[in-house]
Parts: sequence; C-alpha cells; structure tokens
Amino acid sequence: MNKIIAILFLACSLVFISGFESKSIKSNSNLLKLVELNLQIHNSFDYGVGLPGYPTLAQTIEYGNGHCGLYVTYLAEEFKKKGYKAVVWDLHSGLSSSEQFLNHSVIETVIDDKIYTFDPTLGIYYENSVSELITNASISKNAVGTIKNEKLKMYATPYFWDNVKKTQIQTTLNYAKDNIITKVPYTVRGKDNFYSSPNDLEASLNLTGAEYTASKEGILPVEFTITFSKEVNVNRLYFEWFDLNNYPTEFSIYDNKNSKLISTYKGYVNEVGYENIWLNSSIKTNSLTFKFSKFKGQQRLLLRNLHLY
Repeated sequence: MNKIIAILFLACSLVFISGFESKSIKSNSNLLKLVELNLQIHNSFDYGVGLPGYPTLAQTIEYGNGHCGLYVTYLAEEFKKKGYKAVVWDLHSGLSSSEQFLNHSVIETVIDDKIYTFDPTLGIYYENSVSELITNASISKNAVGTIKNEKLKMYATPYFWDNVKKTQIQTTLNYAKDNIITKVPYTVRGKDNFYSSPNDLEASLNLTGAEYTASKEGILPVEFTITFSKEVNVNRLYFEWFDLNNYPTEFSIYDNKNSKLISTYKGYVNEVGYENIWLNSSIKTNSLTFKFSKFKGQQRLLLRNLHLY
C-alpha cells in the first residue's frame, strides 16, 4: 500500500498546474512545494463521508473517499514533515438550517514570513490568512486554483466566508494511536448503568469497534466518569454513535479536576454518524464526566466508540 501511495503522489506532482495563475508561485519555490503537496492530497481520494474516526491515508485511499477533516489532517502531516507549521481551522458558518452542512476545514501556514491558507478539499489556496478571509470575505474571490467539484464551490465563495460565525483552531493532530484511553491507565465510575459484555462501557473504549456500548433502559440521564491514573492533556473528543437514528440529542462533558463544563449540546443532530469536539484550548485534567440527557430513537445511550486525544 505504501508503494501505491508513493506512485499516486508522484503522479500528482507531475501534473501541470495549469489552474494556478498566481505570480508569486512562479518565483517562490517554497510555495510551489506546498502547492504540490496540496494537490497531491486533493487528488488522492474523492470527497465523501469517508471512514469514521481518523483512518490512515492508506485506508482512506483504499476506501475511496473522505471528508474535509481528513483532507486537512493528511495535508497537515505532510506540511510538518517538510518543517512547516500547520494550523488547522474548523470553520462553522452561521447559515440557515437548510444549509447546515456548510462547515469546513482549512490549513494556515507561513511561507517566507507570509501567511497562506490551503484548502486540500478543493485543491486551492489563498494568499491570505483565515482572519483576513473572514474579515474581508470578498478577497476569497482571489483563491488560486481550479475547483473541479461543482458541489463544493460554495466553500470558496464570499457568501460562505462572510457567514463564518465560529472558528476552532487545532495546532496538533493525532491519529488513533495517540488515543489517551489506550495509553494511560484509567478507571470508570457508572458502569452499572450499562449492560454486561459485549455491550458494557468498555466496548466503546477499546478501539476495536466490533461491539457497542448500551445503557440499560429507564436510566436517565446516562452518566459515567473516566478517571486517569495521572493528569492528561485533552485537545479533542471523538464520539462514534450507533447509527443515524439512535443517538443523544442533549449531552454535556465536564472537567472534574477544574470543576467546569467543557462542552454542552442541546438539540444536537447526528449528520454523519460521529462527532469531533475540538477544544479551543488544551485542558489538563485527570477526570472527565459524560452526561447524556435526551435521545433520538431508543431512549438510552448506544455508543460505538469514544476516543480522547
């Protein structure tokens, strides 16, 4: 599989970049190098829902499609291999509910003291920072490159950038191998609220995905606490729900050590089968509590995977 990836990357790098008309790219070898990487990732697989979680690039190529979060994850890793800082921005638009899927992810990096924004999902880049694009959405018209997928062009328009209402920044991206739950010993309180193996609480924490956690009927809210043997830094939480018809619509996560609410959701809609919760800043704690109050479908918690990064 590594040979296949290498061949794909080589083929992509040999493609004539006819869609790029920026004057700066012709005289900037460092920019050209990252533009080529952007195209390599863009051309490696099609846009789609993709595999759940954060599969490897090889797994996504084999599967055939992936979402914008995977595009930026893989490009960020390539940038870092070349010695460039990669800042991932999750962009949440304030568009109406009929356009609720208009959330997107891009990467900022610095080349020769200038900030650029790359969009591997679309295969384009901007000679501006994300902040500049949000502040002055009209400059998004100057995006460099050609967008082939007509359905995705909206993400490069002033209409989208002008409606970005919330952003989340992630400067370090980790794959499942860095899941805190698999690296640091822990204990769980609240296991009695769930059925026994193979549907016990451990089923959603063991990374296998072979089984699922199921709480007992009639217990509301469903609550459990994970306590680690030492303090850990948490940047992201990942939930893989049972399916699109059975999931929590109201839930909260608490940092017990610092006695504060980390995140809360009310009226939550499960659009793609999982949820990544990116924290605005890393928290240092040894104990997290999860509380699920309302559900769609079965009135209990059905959870395939819970990861912490």
